[in-house]
Amino acid sequence: MTTLDEILASFASLAGDAIVIGYRDLVEDPEAKVLWINEAYTDLFGYDQAEAIGYGVSMVNDPAHYQDFLASVVPRIEAGGRHISAETYCRTKQGKSVWTSIRIFLIPVEGGRYSAAIYRDLNALKQREDAAEAALQERDQAIREVELSQDRLLTALNGLEGPFAIWDKDWRLVVSNQSFAKSLMNRKDMLAPGTSLEDFLNLAANSGLFEDAVGREDKWAAASADALRAGPIRDITRFTNGHVHQAISHRTPIGDTLVIGTDITELESARLSRESYAQQLEEAHKIAQHHAYHDSLTGLGNRRFLNEELARLSDILRREGGRITALHVDLDRFKQINDTRGHAVGDAVLCRVGDALQSLVLETDTLARTGGDEFVILRYSDETQDQPPRELADAIVAAFWRPVTIDGVEHRVGASVGIASTDVSDVSDLLTDSDIALYKAKSLGRGRARRFDKSDFLEMAEMKTLSDDLLRALDAREIVPFYQVQIDAQTGRPVGLEALARWRHPKRGLMTPDRFLSIAEDLEVVDRIDQLVFEAALRECIDAFANIPAPSLSFNISHKRLMSRGVLTAARQATEYPGRVAFELLESIFLDDQDEATSLQLDALRDAGVGLEVDDFGSGHASIIALENVAPDRLKIDRRLIAPINTSSRSAGMVRAIIDLASALDIKVTAEGVETEDHANILRALGCGRFQGYHFGRPEPLSDVLQIWWPEHARRVASTG
Repeated sequence: MTTLDEILASFASLAGDAIVIGYRDLVEDPEAKVLWINEAYTDLFGYDQAEAIGYGVSMVNDPAHYQDFLASVVPRIEAGGRHISAETYCRTKQGKSVWTSIRIFLIPVEGGRYSAAIYRDLNALKQREDAAEAALQERDQAIREVELSQDRLLTALNGLEGPFAIWDKDWRLVVSNQSFAKSLMNRKDMLAPGTSLEDFLNLAANSGLFEDAVGREDKWAAASADALRAGPIRDITRFTNGHVHQAISHRTPIGDTLVIGTDITELESARLSRESYAQQLEEAHKIAQHHAYHDSLTGLGNRRFLNEELARLSDILRREGGRITALHVDLDRFKQINDTRGHAVGDAVLCRVGDALQSLVLETDTLARTGGDEFVILRYSDETQDQPPRELADAIVAAFWRPVTIDGVEHRVGASVGIASTDVSDVSDLLTDSDIALYKAKSLGRGRARRFDKSDFLEMAEMKTLSDDLLRALDAREIVPFYQVQIDAQTGRPVGLEALARWRHPKRGLMTPDRFLSIAEDLEVVDRIDQLVFEAALRECIDAFANIPAPSLSFNISHKRLMSRGVLTAARQATEYPGRVAFELLESIFLDDQDEATSLQLDALRDAGVGLEVDDFGSGHASIIALENVAPDRLKIDRRLIAPINTSSRSAGMVRAIIDLASALDIKVTAEGVETEDHANILRALGCGRFQGYHFGRPEPLSDVLQIWWPEHARRVASTG
């Protein structure tokens, strides 16, 4: 038997691993050449006998890691090692990288050396190790965030004047403030978390503070515990010092109970207390307003703020004359800085740019950040204006020609400016025209300012073409419904569909509303679009869900359509659908602009059996009283509030507040913009009942939605069709 035969016989039992046998002539060959491979070698690396035999055994070594591999094994071979083990990356015939363990057996012969190498695929083990490390890092980060949130909560609670406590579902203390211990138990040290409700009530009963407890401490403690468990409470408690408190409890969706105490000793005290509470609400409202109208990074106004300022200046212009100028500023090299230096540096640059612009504008100017690296300045001027807008634009270009220094590193940002004024443009076109001028400035080489001219009118021509196409599309019924699924937070099952408008343009393809809705508003045909989508969707869904439990079906409708006669006809048609039908209206329409006619129309829709939902809740500034008066069936939380909840405890707190408010008013909640599993888990923990967003599916034709979420029914429909 030859030496090769001996080797083959020795390793035949190892056929489960990839095996290669080679021979190296120590004089002629730089490395061993393949003599034989087994089937497992072919399965792992993709090379068959014909492709491997005669080639160097290193043909499967990953070139990027080969030198490291040699550095590991060569010294051991030179030291006389006969059995050598190592781990390294190999590369398959298809180019896939594989982490392997290698055992090498060397058999010296005269003039050469036989070698046998056994490869084992460790990719799965390597991936599990990497995943475990990532999970540990994620857990540590989550712990740090929870600890920070707890510290903030304790600080906020201790700032409250009245007693405040949260009890878990087992009636053990979760958290309380200093006032809780001082005013209810006459002790300076705070009650320890985990204290049972009975222990707390016994301490309170024996503190001598409660009139009703004197002489009957045990009975008072037991009765108080029963009342809290039965909840909610709104009890009046009299103290031995003459003070009177009102205690209010509220059960949260996760089973916790919040208890808040308020001193209502005298009518004046009560009035001041209500005023204080109203002031707190007002402050919260102001904070919410500030966030709604300002950019969170730079503190400057946002696009919504800009639009309202433009409306304000337009009123002045109509009354007093003068001129409004818009300067649209765009940073020329911000993307490169952000991509190469990272988002932290990019954010610092934006803040520095905001400060620089603030120093250049007048106190009467309006400055807003409208996009990633875009800023807009509005200036109202009359005959007494000292600085022409062109001088401001040139000053901005010059200022950002100089480098911006962040952490000792200079960054050359550069800026281009588009200028439009009411000398040439209508007020309604001012921002668009300044944007067109900015585009022209950038197309001419950046780092310059350009004033809008009527010759820069190509975009308006394009808009005119699209307007004509849209009017034709309405007659041709090119506006069709697409559907986005809504998921039950607890079961993960589809429970609703929202019908959304899409335009099948014969030349431009499928168009989403962001490409034509503004044109539709200008043409005043939004209500016609709503009607087309409603009729088509209702027809499709009646057929599709005739023989299975039907999901709820919701439609966006404009205020104009809400107030039309046709909407009541649509409501009656909706009764043909076997499931629930709801109309979604924007928060601003639904709550803030409600007059008597709107209220009557909403009541008529309810009477017809149509549900009412508030869309984009949190984007406006509706009052709680208005929300309670309208009493919609469901709130849909604006996607802009949902997006940051996995990175911002403040955002998560705002969403929790909305959910708790809705729960208190017996209003269901849907979260829009749920794009990740993390979003879904957080919202589920906060008590949100329904999810909608790209994590579960983009808007699709009904046939595609059925294939994904109701596949068996879709096949039956297809077979019968």
